[in-house]
Amino acid sequence: MCAPARAAEPQLFVLPAVLTNSLAGDHAELARGVLGAPAARELFATRFRAAYPNVVQRMSDGDRLKTFVVSLQVPRVSEYSIPKANGTVERQLAMTGSLYFTNVVTGEVLFSYTATAYRSDTALQSAGPPPEALQRARLHDLYDALLADLVGKSRAAFRPFEITAAVKGFAGELVILDKGAAAGVGVDDSFLSPDGELRVVFAEAQYAVAQPQLGGRPAAGSQWSKISTNRLGEIDRPRAVVRVAANGSPFADAALEQMFADALGEKAPLNLVPVNASYSAVVDSVRQLTDLRADRTTGRRLPDYFVRLSVAPTITFVMPTNVAHKTVRVTQGRVLAEIVDRNGRVQYAGFGEDTLQDEITGGMGYDGAARAEVAVRNAILDLARKMGAQLKLDRADLRVQAASGGTVTIADPKGLLRVGAAFSIVRPAAPAPYAPGGVLAPIWSGQVTSTTEGSAGGELALPVYAGAPAVRAGDVVRVATVGAPPVRTPPVRPCSGSETLGARRVTGFEPLALNRFASAPGRETELAEFAGATAEALAQTGQFEAAAPLGAAGAAMCVEPVSRVDLVKEACDERGVCTSEVALRVTYRLKRDAEVVFRSGLETTVRTRAYYSGVAPAEREALIDADVASAAATLLRTLAEKSDFQQALSGR
Repeated sequence: MCAPARAAEPQLFVLPAVLTNSLAGDHAELARGVLGAPAARELFATRFRAAYPNVVQRMSDGDRLKTFVVSLQVPRVSEYSIPKANGTVERQLAMTGSLYFTNVVTGEVLFSYTATAYRSDTALQSAGPPPEALQRARLHDLYDALLADLVGKSRAAFRPFEITAAVKGFAGELVILDKGAAAGVGVDDSFLSPDGELRVVFAEAQYAVAQPQLGGRPAAGSQWSKISTNRLGEIDRPRAVVRVAANGSPFADAALEQMFADALGEKAPLNLVPVNASYSAVVDSVRQLTDLRADRTTGRRLPDYFVRLSVAPTITFVMPTNVAHKTVRVTQGRVLAEIVDRNGRVQYAGFGEDTLQDEITGGMGYDGAARAEVAVRNAILDLARKMGAQLKLDRADLRVQAASGGTVTIADPKGLLRVGAAFSIVRPAAPAPYAPGGVLAPIWSGQVTSTTEGSAGGELALPVYAGAPAVRAGDVVRVATVGAPPVRTPPVRPCSGSETLGARRVTGFEPLALNRFASAPGRETELAEFAGATAEALAQTGQFEAAAPLGAAGAAMCVEPVSRVDLVKEACDERGVCTSEVALRVTYRLKRDAEVVFRSGLETTVRTRAYYSGVAPAEREALIDADVASAAATLLRTLAEKSDFQQALSGR
């Protein structure tokens, strides 16, 4: 397949502001003052205009559809202090920034890029914290370095191309375009012209079907275009948005989301959609700075899936060696992910991890905070590699068997549909030489309400356009799913928390236990609250449509994970080399309301890695935590797969 030709650079308008509405971390208030100053705003605008061509000084109604607004958001500033043996302290400062190229009329994010800049300063420990004036200067210098990195690297990564399509025909109110997925066209893409916007609602390899958003019915043969940066292999995959549910790392959420998207790339059958969390603020700012009309098109369609990302707190400890001036620092990172459909059902659950061992000689070695970041990055890479190997895309055209009174019966011989799943019904609309059997066009949307062996029942929700024809037997239901096929066991949701018995805890136990439970085959795990909250958060940005009612939460039972960790003994040999023996027990309780209806547990003895008897107590405790957490991940998965558990869920 040939790639589309490289386009002329799109028209860009720089928003002269640094958005800090979600800024978190150390010195947040001080950073807001530095970044909100006129000098910071002007520095951003100047740097960007110098790097990118086609930057316009103003926007008008005439060009608002073809202009992308470039906004800068700084979500996090962090500081780490590392005392040194020589009486000094090293202060490391980190700042994360994200660029978004957004069409404020259509809500489409063309491109986004996130970078983090660092600086390090050394001072005497006796001097105490630096004065505020010095902190401001450090923050401004770091911001300068961030802009250089962010603008320079984003410019190298920004590879837009233009897709031009002609109107070839009509299907009711829908418009048939002569370019499809083979040319880089995907569902929810916006094609623009001076006459308005066409939003793609269906795409095949050689054509696409679109719905007018602004303006009237376009003329046959009229030319429409869009700018894209998507890789062609991602176009016809289900769309997904990444949301960070728990963040025990030093990274900002936006940085984690981009790291995950970059690591996943083309490995898994998902098309990750960028989200501009400050979209509403960008729109408001542009309207204050310009004379643009307030009209805009409807919000973009919610993605098919939400990726729930959880980053466990890194565990770090330093162990002495048999050489007096050498120590070894161990850093362990873990990242969890669940792919959740719009109705809250988990389609896939996996995790990645990484352990670093660094030799420190005479107190000199890699900085601990920096190594924690590397461990998290490597864990994300490990997770992406596993997802690429394990996730598969299932495609099928199912047929409507019967339709009556707003309900349909769908032939589903492979059991691809699950209760609560949304579907779209399409029908041949017009003959075309590039579409054997005719151009397919969507007519109705609906939702699955029941499943049986070989078929599924559903309710029709809304017509795709006014006057859409009634659904009839023989119409096509297009299905594209990722993850495991649906199962017939009842869904299970998480209870309100976990329980820890004894004095010790397993680091990151609750999200780890839920992830391992959901990863077991033959399991229906429901995260309806997460799906609902994510859909609402996306709608609140103004970039996406208001959340449609999700499928009713069907989980009558919840699962409560329980852990118990007891230190049994420590044994040391004549050389002073020791190990600790730890008893670990994990349990899953199935509850209906407050009643425990089933419980199952497993236990094991964890023998830690070796250490020297003179190790500091805090370092020994961290070592035990790391080894227990690794053992818990394996034990939880084995427990979740036990046959008696499956029997309890099936009611046998």
